[in-house]
Amino acid sequence: MSGSHPSSATKNQLIDLVLVALGSSHGGLKALRGVLGSDPRLAVLGSSVELQPVWEILEAQPDFSRDAAIAALCYVKGHEDTLGIQIRLPAALSGLSPSERTTHAAACRPPREEVARILAGELRPIGVTTESIRSLQKPAAREWSRRQLIGLGAAAVALLSTLLVVYSIASTMSSAPSFKRLDAAEFAGDIPIGAARMWGTEVRASLVDPTWLKQPEARRRKQMELALDRLSSRNLTTLIVEDESNRQRATAQMVGRSRKILVRFY
Repeated sequence: MSGSHPSSATKNQLIDLVLVALGSSHGGLKALRGVLGSDPRLAVLGSSVELQPVWEILEAQPDFSRDAAIAALCYVKGHEDTLGIQIRLPAALSGLSPSERTTHAAACRPPREEVARILAGELRPIGVTTESIRSLQKPAAREWSRRQLIGLGAAAVALLSTLLVVYSIASTMSSAPSFKRLDAAEFAGDIPIGAARMWGTEVRASLVDPTWLKQPEARRRKQMELALDRLSSRNLTTLIVEDESNRQRATAQMVGRSRKILVRFY
């Protein structure tokens, strides 16, 4: 080792460098990081670190590739000066000469940006690379844009529906009832009724002879009951008799299941 670096590497830096060197040759990088991180033997002690535990853990993996592991560890070994620590290879690789280590390290070609990031001390979750972040940025923005459009569309539909309901209610409240003409001869009997009109279950009839109001109340009551009874065949339940000034002078209304008729005079 030619000299000491101003600040020695941390355990996390070393682990990240090992994993980025392994790259796609090992499938479970996240799980492997957890195993390496929890192994106390992989601590940087006195500016020196042993890669023996790394080798043992890699060798125990079902997808272990000896050539890939040798190349990765030799690559890491080649960064001793930059990391500011002495890196000791595992026993299985201790017999390699410097030239052999260089040859093996050349077979390991991790992304330069990721290596520079690690050596600079910028740690990031394993599997999240600079390229993956770049590739996710634009799709994420487009996805958010689509969600915004969908949200705006849903809000517009909701607003339009509300406006239609309000307009419908306002129209119903502000519009005059749409009455239909009704032949008074169908129900009037002895009540002197001229024009009659109906709306919903209600009938309004115009009294043409005000002297009817001077007849005995019992007689008028009976006439109102008979008139409404005739209207009930049309499912009409209310009869209102008005004078020439459109003031109510008598009403008859069916109430309850018994369809009892209540008559009032004004």
